[in-house]
Amino acid sequence: MNRVRAIIASLMLLVIFGAVGFKISEKETLLKDGRVLLLKMAPVDPRSLMQGDYMALGYDASLFPDKGTAETLPYKGFVILT
Repeated sequence: MNRVRAIIASLMLLVIFGAVGFKISEKETLLKDGRVLLLKMAPVDPRSLMQGDYMALGYDASLFPDKGTAETLPYKGFVILT
């Protein structure tokens, strides 16, 4: 019985390490082949970072499509921002 448990544990470790390796490989490919996208920021909360507060940041609303257009876009895919 102990040998069966050892085999099952070894297989599970192999699956876990394989899945982690695959996800790492995906992220490395994204870093290597991905593009940098810089979006204009707009402060939401005007508190000062110099005073030790953290401020919430949002993206400039003019970058995104209007609500009617956004509802027609697919859940996954590409969006072209102006």
